[in-house]
Amino acid sequence: MQLVGCGEELDTVMGHRQFDIVYCRNALDHGLAPMQTWLNMFRRLRAGEYLLQSHSVHEAIKQEWKQLHQFNLFPSHDEKHIWIENDQGDRFCLTRDISLRLLRHWGGKWFTSIWEKVSDEVGREFLLAANQQLLTALFKCSRWALDCESLIFELSTLIDPKSTPLDIRVIIGDGAGTGPELTGKVPSAG
Repeated sequence: MQLVGCGEELDTVMGHRQFDIVYCRNALDHGLAPMQTWLNMFRRLRAGEYLLQSHSVHEAIKQEWKQLHQFNLFPSHDEKHIWIENDQGDRFCLTRDISLRLLRHWGGKWFTSIWEKVSDEVGREFLLAANQQLLTALFKCSRWALDCESLIFELSTLIDPKSTPLDIRVIIGDGAGTGPELTGKVPSAG
């Protein structure tokens, strides 16, 4: 059986299934919200089972933050934890506030590690950081969607100069204007 989906959506794709081994190779740095992917992989494990990961160290910097390389992954100096960093320099430890125990680590230009799930516990700091990363991803995708809609509007007016634009606004945050705001125009049907 083959299951296809994004790491951020593992809960949707796999439901409540759990596994003895979850393996991720050169994928976390390509997602929109890798902390959510890591959390979903953790949730798919039974207690006492294994999460294996293998990634290139600081690949986003090597690739100049282009294409799919939106995050850096790297081991801590003592090689007991895995860190993730975005293009703004925000860093968070993937392994400190989540119930995993390091069994083995190999270093170099690529780093590989095997983790054992101790329990289902996930700390508040991890959840807060994962939530923030999801909000940032939503903001980036929303901005991209509005840019696309703006281009659609421009092309639509070239095709039919009588088309009427529809103003839209997307607010991310509490709705009180404290979060990022995006505005754009899309053509209406009338």
